[in-house]
Amino acid sequence: MMNRLRYYYLTVLCCLPLTALAEHFEGVVRDAHSRVPLPKVEILSHQGKVLTQTDSIGRFELEQEAEQLEIIVFLQGYAQKKVVIKTGGVHDISLSPLGKSLSTLTVTAVRERRGNNAFTYSTNEVKGIATLTGETDVMRYMQVLPGVAQGMEGGMGFYVRGGATATTAWS
Repeated sequence: MMNRLRYYYLTVLCCLPLTALAEHFEGVVRDAHSRVPLPKVEILSHQGKVLTQTDSIGRFELEQEAEQLEIIVFLQGYAQKKVVIKTGGVHDISLSPLGKSLSTLTVTAVRERRGNNAFTYSTNEVKGIATLTGETDVMRYMQVLPGVAQGMEGGMGFYVRGGATATTAWS
């Protein structure tokens, strides 16, 4: 009889929902320089799991079963930050932007431009290409250049990337 009663109590205890009370955490994430609230900031656990995201005015709220929580605050273009937050009160978290902004940018050419997109080569450059008949084939050399594809098999035609057949002239 006593064993039966223990078994009954054990069954009842296992079937009862045992849930811990979740604690409420909230805060605002802002830009460290301008103090403007940042939307769409990811709030991650210390293992990297996304817990929540800030809303359009930089606020976040989450429920966890702990009195304090270590989080990682992340937004593209900002330095991520590890923060320990506690229950009770709104936490103000600041993120610093990465990098510097440029006021003036100057772009200069690395190589000189070729006039009229013409390409020239000498017969010495062509001699290294394998040929079927043993004679130097100047047209075969053009087919191994970057941006040039061989035409039909056995034919002398070729395709140049960015150009139509009618606009590719060779002589």
